[in-house]
Amino acid sequence: MIKEILIEKEWNEYINNKSFYFTYSWEWGQLQENLNRKIYRFIFINNKKDIKYPIFLIEYNLFWKFKYLYSPKGPILNTIQEIESLKELANDIKIFFNNKKDKNYIFIEIEPIFGFLYEMQSKKNSECILNFFKKNCFKKIKDRQPSTTIIINLNKNIDTIFKEIKKDRRYAINLAIKNNVKILNFDNQKDKLNYFDIFWKIFIKTNKRHKIKYYDQNYYKEILNLNNKCYSELFLAEYDKKFIAGAILIIYQNIGYYFLAASDENFSKINAPSLIAWEMIKKSKNLGLKYFDFVGISLTNKKWAGLTNFKKDFGGDIISHIGTFDFIFNRFLYIIYKILKLFKNIF
Repeated sequence: MIKEILIEKEWNEYINNKSFYFTYSWEWGQLQENLNRKIYRFIFINNKKDIKYPIFLIEYNLFWKFKYLYSPKGPILNTIQEIESLKELANDIKIFFNNKKDKNYIFIEIEPIFGFLYEMQSKKNSECILNFFKKNCFKKIKDRQPSTTIIINLNKNIDTIFKEIKKDRRYAINLAIKNNVKILNFDNQKDKLNYFDIFWKIFIKTNKRHKIKYYDQNYYKEILNLNNKCYSELFLAEYDKKFIAGAILIIYQNIGYYFLAASDENFSKINAPSLIAWEMIKKSKNLGLKYFDFVGISLTNKKWAGLTNFKKDFGGDIISHIGTFDFIFNRFLYIIYKILKLFKNIF
């Protein structure tokens, strides 16, 4: 069965028991609500009552009156028994939403993580999990978010962390310092929002240059508004009285996330992005966090090669999860959705 959780304290009692991605924080749910998205927080308890874990869902509109549900970077599952409970969970969710007056849900999309958030899965475990999904009507789809990332263990000495950065990237960091690049770090709400427009201008130019889709600016303002247990900080690089690069750090539990970054290509030789990333790593270390997550790389997509190599230069470990899966409630409507998505590219 699933139990809907409406109280923050009750949700956090489950979440605080193990490491979760920041998208499972109470604050991230509030951010989605501020963007006028419907969200659901459930605790799943299996029929034998020996398995219990949370799942967070965001409701998205599709075509006509139809919808789907999405669980970003979750659920997190610790045992094979919990993996095997996923079909029961999906069916319970299907029943819950079929009992609503609005029965127009086509599928649920999940990004399950097995074990500790930063535990690399063995090939054998991954194959077992994938076989389970295939046998139990979970359809593997293209990753919605990158399933591979790079993490830096912050339990090491800061000098050791710096030495593990590749030589050329260390040179770039030192060159930025030599060029008198100044990194400004804003951690209070007023300053973050006051400097948002500066970051936004750089961010827009960066995305247009790389032909990357982006959300309305209200989404990014809400990210800077994150506060309490899951919160954000803004970093800007200043050179010759101009702001030439920026990035947003999200902090949740014991992890710092390199969430968004942007830079002015006219100042690429100044190496401000390298210095910003290093300052974010140092800030995460100083806050007593255990890990720094570079939030997504691709080992296969050539379009991501530059970004991936930039992040790999900082050392750390490459961690891969099993990806994104759909559990289909209505197969006929799901096929229509896939056709519309393929040919009209409207979603």
